[in-house]
Amino acid sequence: MKRYAAIALGIILVAQITGTRAGYCDPPDDEGIIEGIVGFTSIENETFVAFFVPFGSEYALGGIRWFNNDGSFVLPQVLIAPGYEDGPGAITEAIGVATDVGCETLDWTDLEFDQPVASSHTGLHVILKLPVGSEFQEEGYGGGAGFGYQHGETGVSGWVSADGEDWVGLTAGNRFAVQISLLPVVPGMVLMSAEGRYASVMPGTPPGLGDAGVVAAPNPFNPQVQVWYNLPEPAHVRIDVFDVRGRHIRRLLDENRSAGSDYVIWSSDDETGQRVASGTYVLVVERGRDTVTRRVMLLK
Repeated sequence: MKRYAAIALGIILVAQITGTRAGYCDPPDDEGIIEGIVGFTSIENETFVAFFVPFGSEYALGGIRWFNNDGSFVLPQVLIAPGYEDGPGAITEAIGVATDVGCETLDWTDLEFDQPVASSHTGLHVILKLPVGSEFQEEGYGGGAGFGYQHGETGVSGWVSADGEDWVGLTAGNRFAVQISLLPVVPGMVLMSAEGRYASVMPGTPPGLGDAGVVAAPNPFNPQVQVWYNLPEPAHVRIDVFDVRGRHIRRLLDENRSAGSDYVIWSSDDETGQRVASGTYVLVVERGRDTVTRRVMLLK
C-alpha cells in the first residue's frame, strides 16, 4: 500500500506518491528508477508543467518522452519556450508544437514533433497544458494527471504554474523523469531565440520545398509564421491570408520576384495591425499561373 504526501508549491498543491519503486514499471537500466509521481490536487484552466531540456546549439529537439501516470485523458496542448535555466517565461512567449496528445498509463509516453526545434541558447522548455478536471486522485488509469520523478542527476529540472506566468520549481533533489530525442541542426529547422523570445526559421531552404513547393513553418505557430516559396523562374508572387470561412485577413506580398527561394513573415495580424484570434488560417500563394494553398494553426 503506497502512502501519499501533499506539499505546497506556491499556488499549486502537488501530491508526491512515495513507496516501493517496483510498483510503477520496469524501465531499462538507462531510463533510471522512477521514485514516484508528482500529481496536482488543483488544476485550473491555465495549469502547466514545464520540463527544461538542455542541449547544444548544434542540435534540435526532435521529440520528448516522459513517465506518465494516467492515460485516460489527453493533454490539450504541448508548447516550447526559450531555454532559461531559472524557469520559463510567460506562456505567451511559447509556441505550440502539438495538440490533443494521448498518454500512457504508468509508462513512458513518447511524443515526436512534426518539426524539430533548435535553440540559440542552452536548451528549451517543453510545457504541457493539463486538462481541467484531471486532478490527481491515485496512481494508475483514471487516477489523474501525474508525472514520474527521479532523484539525483537523472531526469530534468521542472516547474509548475497555475496561470502560465508565475512558475514554482520542483522540490530540491527531485527531477522529472524525461528523456529527449536530438537531431543535427539543418537549414530550415525552427530556431527558438533566447534573446528575442520568438520562433523563427533558420536561414536556408526548408527540407522538402522543391522547385515548386511552398512551406509554412513553424506550424502550429505563435506568434509568427514564415511562408517559404520557391520560383523556378522569375514570376509575380501574391500571398494572402484567409480564415476558414474565406474572409480575407491580410495580404503579405504582391510583387515581382526573381527565381530562387524566399519567404515572408506573417505576425498573426490583420490589415489594421490587430492580432487575430487563435485558430486555423489558409495561406494562398500565387506564383505566376500557379496557386498553392497551405493551412496553418495559430495557437495562443
